[in-house]
Amino acid sequence: MAEKKEIKENEKKERKEIRVNVPGKKVAAIVIVAIVFFTIGFIIKPSEITGQVSGDSCKVDVSDVQANGFLSGREAAQRVIDYVNAIPDISGTLNEVKETSGIYEVNINIKSPEGENPVVLMVSKDGKILFPQSIDIDAAMEQLKAQQNTPQSEQSSEIPKSDRPTLDLFIFSFCPAGKAAETSLVPVGKLLSDKADINVKFFSHMHGEYERRENIRQECIQKVEPDKFWEYAGEFLESANNGAVKSCGRDADCVDTEAEKIMKSVNIDVDAVNNCIDTEGDSIYNAEVQEANSLGLRYSPSFLINGRYLPNLARTPDGIKAVLCDAFNTPPEECSQTLSASGSGSSGSCA
Repeated sequence: MAEKKEIKENEKKERKEIRVNVPGKKVAAIVIVAIVFFTIGFIIKPSEITGQVSGDSCKVDVSDVQANGFLSGREAAQRVIDYVNAIPDISGTLNEVKETSGIYEVNINIKSPEGENPVVLMVSKDGKILFPQSIDIDAAMEQLKAQQNTPQSEQSSEIPKSDRPTLDLFIFSFCPAGKAAETSLVPVGKLLSDKADINVKFFSHMHGEYERRENIRQECIQKVEPDKFWEYAGEFLESANNGAVKSCGRDADCVDTEAEKIMKSVNIDVDAVNNCIDTEGDSIYNAEVQEANSLGLRYSPSFLINGRYLPNLARTPDGIKAVLCDAFNTPPEECSQTLSASGSGSSGSCA
């Protein structure tokens, strides 16, 4: 009896510390890049991940035997890895899997031509449904309440004033609401970029690889040719809404070609921008993603002036200009100019 009891105890321990070996085969995708990279910083913080990793093995902190016909953590995680490794140009290795809120949380490393990043995906217990993004409902509700409880009339009075204000617009470059907000910001940038620091920042490419490339391209144009950025942005947005860029659909190479035509048309040094993309693009983009995460931003568009989040800012050229001008200690004469009071999209967001 004592021997049987000891065997059962050993079986329990083995179930709690199953080690999963994930083959390091190199396979190939581009479609998964949009899914997995968007989850970085939005699903789980690295500090919340537990477990010990050794080489290409990992500890699975879930029982290997599940009731009601569900897969074990090991089996569900392996299905995720098999799916990732079946996609062209993408490979994944497992770090850890654990159960949270009734589903499995799978922590993997994704390797693609763009680099390697840790990603957390969620998968149903039967291993049939993969969730590329999870939303913390409690945190999202708090942010929505903050938006609803901030009267438009109180916003500008709460913004710290400065001699040279900073306006940051955080968007996804192909988010419809983000494009509309950037379109409204273009005339403000042309009018006040000599008097204020006006930046467009990018923190997700949920729509795909074509969006990731455009995010980085616009970041590099702002770095390499800042005086010509607003001309480029205006032309690009027009094309993305009604022209050749729109016709490209999700074809990243086509968007690249059309974007280069636009850069040339506004006399941007294409070689300098492409060099920035090749040498610094990923690091610039990752820094802006981290900045958005540290600020708790989830929605495209998100406006900040002098570090103050403005969820109810009027998304029209004149509405944006009015709040920015109110952030000057002494508004410049340009603030007396009237811009359009209409915008292509005054509400909505991507998350």
